[in-house]
Amino acid sequence: MNDTGGPSAPAPARMPDTPAAGPHALASAGPDAASASAGPDTAPAPEAPAATALDTVPAPEAPAAGPAPVPEAPASAGPDAVPAPIPYLDARTLRRAALWAGLLFLPATLLGLVLALSSEAGGVCVMRGTCREIPGWLYATTLAVAGGAWLRALTVPDGAPPTRARWAALWTLIGAEMIFICLVMGYFLP
Repeated sequence: MNDTGGPSAPAPARMPDTPAAGPHALASAGPDAASASAGPDTAPAPEAPAATALDTVPAPEAPAAGPAPVPEAPASAGPDAVPAPIPYLDARTLRRAALWAGLLFLPATLLGLVLALSSEAGGVCVMRGTCREIPGWLYATTLAVAGGAWLRALTVPDGAPPTRARWAALWTLIGAEMIFICLVMGYFLP
């Protein structure tokens, strides 16, 4: 298909003595102009092949895959303009942080329990039964607050950036978990 001028045909090489207007300018001037500009020592340049229907048909575009493109900053913003933040990244960051805070709650509680029991006061508490009395409703309340805050922080929609209340839910979750761990450790320590 190289000889017929198809899509894989190389572009015609520009002769050093031809004008900068390209091969079409020579064709419109006639065959005498091409041989006259080429000089007496050179052979006339071959004519460019005519365009075919394959040359004018645009290639089909592939369907867009993945998320929609992020709009660019306006052109009038200047070179120092900061691009707009991508809203779903903040939501993903919040969900990821809330997920890790919730999943690490049980290992952190077990670590606090082991640390409390490994102390001398914790051993005496278990052996003699002299542990502190901490009301059960306090444990239940901190767990309920942590659970509600965890659900609130995990259910952030992707469309818009998370609100301040969602970020506050994450910090409430972390605070409630810390209070619960302190209550567990405080039960065994005098």
